[in-house]
Amino acid sequence: MNYLHLAWYGFDYGRHIFQQYRFIKKWLEPLVASYCETLHYELSRHEKRKMFRYYPLLSVCAIAENYVYLKGRALTEIERKRVTLMSSMATLCDDLVDEDGWTEQNLLDLLENRLDYGGLSTKTKLIIAMNEELKRLDVSNEYWTQLKRAFHGQAESVRQRAPGLSLEETIHIAREKNGNYCMAVAALLDEAWTDTDKKIIYQHGIMGQLANDIFDAWKDTRQGIYTVIKKVERMEQLRSFFLQESTTMQQLIHQTDAPVGRKRSMIRRYAVMDAFTLVGIDNLTEVEKKYGQPIPWSSVPRRELVTDMAYMRNKMKYVGYVLKAGRW
Repeated sequence: MNYLHLAWYGFDYGRHIFQQYRFIKKWLEPLVASYCETLHYELSRHEKRKMFRYYPLLSVCAIAENYVYLKGRALTEIERKRVTLMSSMATLCDDLVDEDGWTEQNLLDLLENRLDYGGLSTKTKLIIAMNEELKRLDVSNEYWTQLKRAFHGQAESVRQRAPGLSLEETIHIAREKNGNYCMAVAALLDEAWTDTDKKIIYQHGIMGQLANDIFDAWKDTRQGIYTVIKKVERMEQLRSFFLQESTTMQQLIHQTDAPVGRKRSMIRRYAVMDAFTLVGIDNLTEVEKKYGQPIPWSSVPRRELVTDMAYMRNKMKYVGYVLKAGRW
């Protein structure tokens, strides 16, 4: 990849983010507001950020749109609605698991209307309302199957609060948690995925989860969560693991029957995202050099654990990694 390619893919992602942002403002926000008004529920600022920004922007622009791009098309309106609504609802389900101690079975019972509606919290009733709207969007049976697997992965991630979990177990949890979420997103799309396509989609899960864990290092530390970055012996081990996973992704893309040009473009699109992760690993490597190994996570200030892309040095590293990772 060269600088012209970088500018183009950056512009393209920006264009899609803006398009999705407008869609959220036009369709999702009024829809959720109507449910909140009926239920007399006021979303917190944190809930609004997750429901109307982070999850639906990421799930559509970095996940769903890349999957259909591999097939040579764009999202349809109904596909966009499904993914937008599901991803927004997923943030509330995460809260039930992480904050309220809900189990996988609790979530399944909730979405299958097996719980006493009168005894549920208002927030939980909002999830039910959003789920009923999703059903009206003609989702496939495959989605419900994948959703159960995603719930299982989310419930299993609670085990990451146990410091004695091995690196291998932690990687497995991370792979299953986000891999099954990505598969659930793909099941909302009207596409006949090949076995290779499914491997790419599942593989994308671990790539995204590692990026999330790296940029959430400070938050996870405060919440007592032991992610992959806290299980590796050194940050160099984390870098090697991520690069190997990235190589696996590229090999899978090569195995598809897509035209050569689309394969090349797909690898470059993922490189634009993977470069952020590599900059984050660099930042944690600097923390390791300063504080020693093992890193005393609870003693490291937030400003040092959070990778700030506003710094020019991080921007320059990012450009370098994109150019290198996006080579065909």
